[in-house]
Amino acid sequence: MTLNVQPLFGLPSRPWPAFRPVNDQVRGGSSTSHFSVSQRSHSAVFSGNLDTSTLGGAGFASQCTTFHPRLSFPSPPFDGLALVVKRPYTLPPNQPTSFVISIKNDKPELREDGRRESVVSYEFAFDLAALPVGDEVEVRAEWGDFHATYRGREDKEAKPLDPASIYELSWMCRSNFDQQKGKFALEILRLGIIRSTKADSIWTSIWRWITLGGLWSRIARWWRGDRGIRLPD
Repeated sequence: MTLNVQPLFGLPSRPWPAFRPVNDQVRGGSSTSHFSVSQRSHSAVFSGNLDTSTLGGAGFASQCTTFHPRLSFPSPPFDGLALVVKRPYTLPPNQPTSFVISIKNDKPELREDGRRESVVSYEFAFDLAALPVGDEVEVRAEWGDFHATYRGREDKEAKPLDPASIYELSWMCRSNFDQQKGKFALEILRLGIIRSTKADSIWTSIWRWITLGGLWSRIARWWRGDRGIRLPD
């Protein structure tokens, strides 16, 4: 990851949280999904089977995790998310390659039958096939790149994403109305938060003013006992 990205998950000191499936089975579909983490490399794999036959062309598979307390990355000083994925040299033909990072601010309520009520989701889509080949490819999703959706359709009347109150994060693979289907796999090495370069430049300027402007040396002299008072020789 680049210098202005703060790691969130995917390191020994920052393990991945537990994810659980939320697939189209809640609507009578047959898609499946899994989220596994390598004990050796600490990378994660989001995989499964995207079925479109049961729901007549529709279908989705996802893995989600919730945060208690909520994640808070206000803008500024944070600009968005950065994920590092593996883009294989070759991709199996007809395999789904379009994926979505989804964020929820609101907690979905549960119905009497145990299913979740729909709430607004904020989604960022990317296509693995469109990325350059590499073992570590960074994908940046700035807050402004997340689009509000409700039940899979754009919601232009929804309020903007609030990155200071993230309740749920999920990975999704969906059919896009029968445009893709079948087995899929996405290897995610790390997930991080993008820190604004403007915020970094402000602190850098302050540090330069302290060190290069002579303030630090004046403070050091004062601490050693020279309070700025000069006695006559």
